[in-house]
Amino acid sequence: MLIKAVNNKYIHQWLELAKELEPVFQAPMAGVPSFREFIQSKIENQEAFMALDRKEALSLMGIIAFSRKSNRISWFGVFGKYRGKGAGSKLLECALSHLDFTRDIEVITFRENNPDSLPALAIYKKYGFEVVDENYLWEGQKRCLMRKSPR
Repeated sequence: MLIKAVNNKYIHQWLELAKELEPVFQAPMAGVPSFREFIQSKIENQEAFMALDRKEALSLMGIIAFSRKSNRISWFGVFGKYRGKGAGSKLLECALSHLDFTRDIEVITFRENNPDSLPALAIYKKYGFEVVDENYLWEGQKRCLMRKSPR
């Protein structure tokens, strides 16, 4: 597995990943202009990393995006066929290494009542995030706000 910054060459694959994850996110992404703008912004600001499979001609395994300014994880996804193979952990470790550990680090994720959310909740908890608000309202939908407190 190789972790590196996302570049424009991988926009199409990021959109494919977003399309696969739309049922989990319960929101359209791949065809939404603002999501494409988000991707471009993250690439330009070097705030997105990807995991590539060395065994499969550097196929995209997953992507994580973050915000240094807001000190948060802003998007995270791994293709289904690569889940449970360590890509998520490597991506989260990489993103966290670019954030400020002297401040709270936040993520808005899915609620525990969504079975598709359990892997995301588990990985965040593994890295020290705690649930702050299980009914956080985000873009009209209830989500889970998690926070990792400063060291």
